[in-house]
Amino acid sequence: MIKEKTLKERSLLFAKLAELAYSNDATKQAKKLGFTTIEFYNKDGAQAWRFQNKTDLVIACWGTEPTAFNDIKADLFDKQIAYIALDNHKFGDYQPYLYKTTDGGKKWTSISDGIPDGTLVWRIVQDHINPNLLFLGTEYGVYVSLNKGEKWHKFSSGVPTIPVRDLAIQKRENDLVLELQNIVVKLLF
Repeated sequence: MIKEKTLKERSLLFAKLAELAYSNDATKQAKKLGFTTIEFYNKDGAQAWRFQNKTDLVIACWGTEPTAFNDIKADLFDKQIAYIALDNHKFGDYQPYLYKTTDGGKKWTSISDGIPDGTLVWRIVQDHINPNLLFLGTEYGVYVSLNKGEKWHKFSSGVPTIPVRDLAIQKRENDLVLELQNIVVKLLF
């Protein structure tokens, strides 16, 4: 359903689902949009709607203040897996909040082993060839995981210890590209 839509249609659908997260009749409205499984989660002051059909899964969150969502990524190889990077530094909390779900968003588990306390996490990227290889942009450089986030290691080969706010993999060249405070760096690997 979503894959077949144009960028504009997808954007409008996601905006509608985000709006539904605050609606009193989210279940009814989501069913009209073609979602067959609609579930509401409420844990630790954060709420989210899970909208799913045979091919798509969308999670619409609300009530998460003060924590900010820095990044959320679906696994490139398994539609039940997703990753989320959260941030609470505006309230003096600098812990690395990085989570993973393996069941389509029903349960989220911390995957910050190896990331030092006081390290903000900004962006996560999965390699397009090796499903176990993840890169993480943080306030103090890049971290790499060889096992889908179970353990992280500082990736310091030519990377300064400065904030990495964005990163991406250029598939054609097989390069990791970093944004270091408005400076773009390309790493060959």
